[in-house]
Amino acid sequence: LLTYVTESLMVTDELNILDFSMLLLNEGGILTMNEDFIAPTEGAHAQYSVDLQVMDVPIFCQQAVRMLSNTVDFMTTEPIDHGVENMIVKIGESKSDSQKFDSWWNYHRNDDHKVKERKAKTVNACDNSQGIMAVLEAEDVSLTIESMHDVHDTITKSLQKIGLTVLSSSFEKKTLIINLKEGYIMARIWLEHKYFAFDIILWSRRDTLVATKAELVNAVGAKSASSYNIVIGGMRGVEAVEVATYPPAETNSDSASCASGIPSEIAFEPGDLDAILEEMTALAQSTDPVTVVFCPEMGKSCRSLKVLQDKGSSEEEQVSPIWACASGDSMHREVACENATLDVMKSAVSQGIKISGIVIDPETPRKMGHVLKNVLSTTKTQKHILAQQYIVLAPEVDDSSKLTWRRALLEWFRTDVAIINPDNHAEVLFNCASCSENLRMSTFSAGDEDFYSHLVEVIEQCERKISGLTTTINSVQGGKHGYMADFDPPIVADESSYDRSAADDQWKSQNPLGMQSVTQFETKIPQPPVYVNEIVLGNFDVHPLTGKWFPATVKSITKNGTFDILYEGAEDLGLQKGIPRSQIRKWEIVDDLSGSEAVLAKRRDGTWYMGKVLEIMPDNELKVHLYNGEGLVEILPLEDMMQRYEKPEKVPPSEVSCPLLKEMLQKGVSLASVSDPISGEIHMDVHDGAGDGCVATAFWSEGDAVATWDGGHHIDLNIFTFEENMEMHKKFSEDFIGTTSSFAMVSKNWQPRGFGRVVNFKDEMKDYYSYYLKEQSSLD
Repeated sequence: LLTYVTESLMVTDELNILDFSMLLLNEGGILTMNEDFIAPTEGAHAQYSVDLQVMDVPIFCQQAVRMLSNTVDFMTTEPIDHGVENMIVKIGESKSDSQKFDSWWNYHRNDDHKVKERKAKTVNACDNSQGIMAVLEAEDVSLTIESMHDVHDTITKSLQKIGLTVLSSSFEKKTLIINLKEGYIMARIWLEHKYFAFDIILWSRRDTLVATKAELVNAVGAKSASSYNIVIGGMRGVEAVEVATYPPAETNSDSASCASGIPSEIAFEPGDLDAILEEMTALAQSTDPVTVVFCPEMGKSCRSLKVLQDKGSSEEEQVSPIWACASGDSMHREVACENATLDVMKSAVSQGIKISGIVIDPETPRKMGHVLKNVLSTTKTQKHILAQQYIVLAPEVDDSSKLTWRRALLEWFRTDVAIINPDNHAEVLFNCASCSENLRMSTFSAGDEDFYSHLVEVIEQCERKISGLTTTINSVQGGKHGYMADFDPPIVADESSYDRSAADDQWKSQNPLGMQSVTQFETKIPQPPVYVNEIVLGNFDVHPLTGKWFPATVKSITKNGTFDILYEGAEDLGLQKGIPRSQIRKWEIVDDLSGSEAVLAKRRDGTWYMGKVLEIMPDNELKVHLYNGEGLVEILPLEDMMQRYEKPEKVPPSEVSCPLLKEMLQKGVSLASVSDPISGEIHMDVHDGAGDGCVATAFWSEGDAVATWDGGHHIDLNIFTFEENMEMHKKFSEDFIGTTSSFAMVSKNWQPRGFGRVVNFKDEMKDYYSYYLKEQSSLD
């Protein structure tokens, strides 16, 4: 699924597919997903995340792979060999030869991440319309029968055995339907192929689904079976549902004694700070290091300079100080400061050896960050002064996560100086158990292909050197991926790279026997009216999930119900005629938004983009993932947002009834045939007694259909035909729902039914069978 699809499809009011998938992970579990945008600047969905970029895999659009986990820190945890062949990334036999970092792009650790929970709620019987359909294929059955009565009795007993309540049943030749208080079971039988095709529909007692599958497979004596589930509507009035909070709240009886609430007053020992800085300079990976240290004003202590000068073990190690210029706002003084800084950096460069390290002492004033940025503002100066592989270190005592000028400066190195990978901006936090402060080491590295492994090695050395030291790598953000003109992949995969024998056997074993479609309809929700001269948002770049919107004024309403709108402040758009209501959003002032809510968000140019709320921030601001092609994550004020979907008008009462449902099904059957009318006798019936709605069935010689109305605003239509005729299924659905104007289709599933682990229709096999046989013969 596309990134914005996983964020937009909601499982509950609060949780989308990705949120809920994270809840399903076991301890130590990970989730991998495609990331279709340029990777966001932080991991928003899990405590630990890694963006992978494997150059040997073809790239479509802007697509990477992201690993997520709430329990596995990918930085410190070694991969486990699960016995799966790895063609590109090898695990390695030991930590020293591990290749786990080879494809890493970005790493994020989000200690503030809170696992979203499914909130407890009660769904009363009148509003409960939740159902599930299991498509079950039972193959190589051993059941012997004399008549359909034998099948009916066998299956009925198996259903009653697990506590399901049989209300009625009917059958026609090879098809049997058993109506339950909890749903219905449809069985289509081909004894000549030893095959039973089951539809299991449950709108209550859904917890018995697994047991129901097992009992049916056992009842017919199937040696093999396969199944998949489809979420459908249910039946109102059957049962209330209690949804528990998930994950359950954890209790910790020792929590009161875990922390005293009194912060320690002990700071890092100066010697510890010195040792950390000394070890971190090893990231330069240079045999002849040349380092410049930005210090406070002359005469003040510059501890970083002293550490590096004392560290020097050979004449090749060169350390040069750059003292902060005197305070003042004079333009002349600023230019003189920049020139002096440039002179020191140039003088450090000699005999082809360039600067491999820049250290910014914690006491260095902010203005020197501006000086450094201005000095390195041209590509010519960067190439003249900086080595191909260099580092920038900016240590600071830190007890917060707020962005400082030092971190902003290093981010500038990543985005505007080095730009192309390998360049990495890492944020590392050092802490001792008894310290009241953290030491944050903002680190930038350019040109180091093995930066991740070097960073881990240096941190491990720091922890060995300083007793009680703990280290947290909060993030590593990589640069852009450069174009590789003569890229020579180590592996070029083709048909021979994979064992296709099992897939080919499955392909050849398929025997499709019919076509099934499951169509779901719901009551149309009327949109609120739009009036002439009303200010609205117009959808000028139409896309269901990534469209763009802009303010407009409604100028007129046409006879056919479309609108002529004038875009305000967008001369290239101007007056647009014949705009449908679906492309107009009424202007609404939003007082409040919830997390995970779909929104329209305004950017600086006045354009509104679709997006998703990730987090509620202080001061009426929200963190939003924008679907603008880049997938940016921005913090925007509430006043620049509104809900993606308008508040619906009151849903009118349903005009459907059980007699009308039967009439709708009769119309679908009688008018569905594209060429010749359906031949033979049609047997129709209506079954009720299981809730507020009913089930209508139709059997004829070429197939069957089951329509379920939930007693409210949802209808399911389940059609099966022996002939694979998609047009007939479409026409059947259209004629069926055409009886009422208040319902519209909301989803449709197509699937073949047959034995041999069937997944393809006959037409698909006819078109591609010769191709696969040809390919197979060439491999043999």
